Parts: sequence; structure tokens; C-alpha cells
Amino acid sequence: MHPRTMNSVGRPHISEGRRYCPTERQEVRAEDIRRYARMIGDDHPAYATPEAAAAFGFGGLVAPPTFASLLWLRAERRILPTLLDDSGSVRLLHTEQTLRIGRLLVAGDVIATDVYIESAEQFNDYEKFCVTTVLTDKFGIVVQVGTSTLLSCGTRIRDRIATSPALDTARARLTTHPPHDPLERPHTDRLRVGDELPRNVIRPRHGDITGFRRMMNDGLPHLTSTAGAAPGLLRFGWLARYLGSRFDHPAAITTYRAEFSHYCVRGPARTSDIEFSGRITDIDDSTGTAEIAVDAVSAGRRLFVRAGASLAVRARQHIPA
Repeated sequence: MHPRTMNSVGRPHISEGRRYCPTERQEVRAEDIRRYARMIGDDHPAYATPEAAAAFGFGGLVAPPTFASLLWLRAERRILPTLLDDSGSVRLLHTEQTLRIGRLLVAGDVIATDVYIESAEQFNDYEKFCVTTVLTDKFGIVVQVGTSTLLSCGTRIRDRIATSPALDTARARLTTHPPHDPLERPHTDRLRVGDELPRNVIRPRHGDITGFRRMMNDGLPHLTSTAGAAPGLLRFGWLARYLGSRFDHPAAITTYRAEFSHYCVRGPARTSDIEFSGRITDIDDSTGTAEIAVDAVSAGRRLFVRAGASLAVRARQHIPA
């Protein structure tokens, strides 16, 4: 499975400040949305039918928040082989991920991807680098920004990294556009720092895990290591699924972030339930957000070093004296 590409793939355009612009655009298809939702086990009705999505204010079948990871993964995988100094097979370890959402993707969206190599640090045995991908719709609106931290063993980025003013501009253009009435957001009067979210158990199915791995690698160069049976981006999808089970509206969360542990849920004989839990760590009336810390444990081991999200909330009204 992969989103449909609108143009033939050509050599990436490279501009100043380490910005790489693949020549293709990707179309978000309804069948891909439904398949992705099945792979992460999310049965929210808005991901299944346009009618259910319309009830939440969307103009078409809406994609789960972390569906965007498939689009930036395709863009990154077309760019990275041109930058690394190893002509052989390249394997990368995905260690961290952040996703900032202006709006969710819907079926029919045509998305352009700009890839920025933000930083690279060399160590004795590996190189750590940060890649940010900006998703822009056909109207030129920045809709989502995803940042990945990757480790590369035995390969180096050929050129040193320069700061890109264009990336700062793109981030500044990312504006949250909720499709729902802000009055439907959780009210801060009903939230308290320290409040615990209900626990939820996710039971991975081996078929979904292997299917997700195939979906990640469909028609793409094999770059990101999937030595474990639960890749980082699948855990990222489970994170969004857990929070979606607590805050019903698909657009309730505006930012997701995770640092992945090296532990992976494995094949059918070893697959264990994953217990997710969360708590409110901060509430900011001035920005209308609440911060949530999330933990996920399987067979006594944590799937994340740390994980969290930003929830859009309705601030309390301050009445002048």
C-alpha cells in the first residue's frame, strides 16, 4: 500500500539550506486510509466512512493522525540514499518522532513533501541526524510537519548541514485549523494537572504487525531497520490510537511525540498485550493546550523512553473584576 503519486519520480530538487523537494506529489486515497486504520487497530468510524467523518466536521474520509508518517517516509527514503556515503544497503534506526498537525489529511488530498536535513552529529560508531518533512496541500497550505531522529551505522552524510530559513518559515505557517467547534474541546475547568487517563490494553495481532511492515516497505528502498516486529512508526500509530480512545474527536490532539525504546513486541508466540496509560502534566490557558505524558508497557518492558501529546482545550473564561 502506498498513497498514489501524481507525477513520475525524478531527481530531487536540492536548494539552499539542505532542503530537498521530491518532484512527486502524493494523493491520499480512501482505501489506503482504511487499510492503515486496520493495521493500527483503530476502529474509529471517521476512518471508515465519509458520512461518519462528516459528523465530525470533515469534508471527506479522514485519515488517522499518524497516517502522515507514510507520506514523509516515502519522501525521506527517496532522498536519503542520495545523501549518504555508502553505496550499499543502508540501514537506519528510527529513535524519535514528532508530529505537529495543522489539520488532518482527508481522502483526495494531494500532498507535496519538502524534506529538510536539520542536523547531523558524528560519533565513533554511528551518526545521528534529524530530518524534518513538511507536508503542504495543493493550495500551498502547510498542513503537517513531522520530525524524525535517525541513527546510521557505518554511513555518513556527505555534506555538512546548514540551517534552513525556509524551514523556520514553514513551521511558522503551520496553523491549527480544527474542523470542529472549539466549544466542543475539553474544558480546562474539567482537567487538572495530575489527572490520570483511563488505562487501555492493545492486543497486537501478528498479521497486522507484519502487514504494517510490508506497508512501510511497499515499493520503497529498504532503509529503516525493522529488525523488531513492531516498528517505531507502528508504535506511533498505537500512541495515537490510545489517545483517540480517550478524546473522541480525531483532531483533538495537535502534537504527538515519542522516543522509542529498543524493545519491540515480537512474533505470535511472544506477542503480549500492551497497556497504555497517561496523565495530564500541564495546562496552559494562554495557548489552549494541555500536555499529556503517555506510557506503554508490554510484558514488563516499556515501548517508549518517553511519549506525549498536546491536547487542544477550551480555556476557562477570565471575567474582569
